[in-house]
Amino acid sequence: MTAMIPGDLLVDAGAVIEPTPSARADVRHAHAVKRVAKHRYHEIVGRAIRAHDMSCAIVSGGQGISDEVARAAYDAGDESVSISLDGDEATHDRLRGKTGAYRAALAALRRARAAGLAVAVNSQVNRLNLGQLAGLAEQVLVHGCHGWQLQLTVPAGRA
Repeated sequence: MTAMIPGDLLVDAGAVIEPTPSARADVRHAHAVKRVAKHRYHEIVGRAIRAHDMSCAIVSGGQGISDEVARAAYDAGDESVSISLDGDEATHDRLRGKTGAYRAALAALRRARAAGLAVAVNSQVNRLNLGQLAGLAEQVLVHGCHGWQLQLTVPAGRA
């Protein structure tokens, strides 16, 4: 087992995947959500996921996907990156709570595609962006996405 480094999502990807090698399916995906420890990316993807004939896709808001990170993902064997895009710039940034999040998401799509990865978009749908779906569809087409996942946003818990 590899030592845990602060900020890592997985202590040892092999320990997570090894117990389930018989769970075979025609297409299996391992999703890395938000961030994967950059200094261990090749180990996590290469040794653990690809060693079990699994395909790997990244799901991200696009923050931190530089040209180097996109290239590392491609080199490690990732096949696709799905970026969250939730409306026009003002709406997306509001929903994400971060100015510049929209531009970072679009840049991540461009960088991932330039690195050779297939790209997709996932979007939450709510009353703030319902009237913006046509514009989102245009972005999906402009960026050559292979898919677009729409998710209805609903209150949960104490919301």
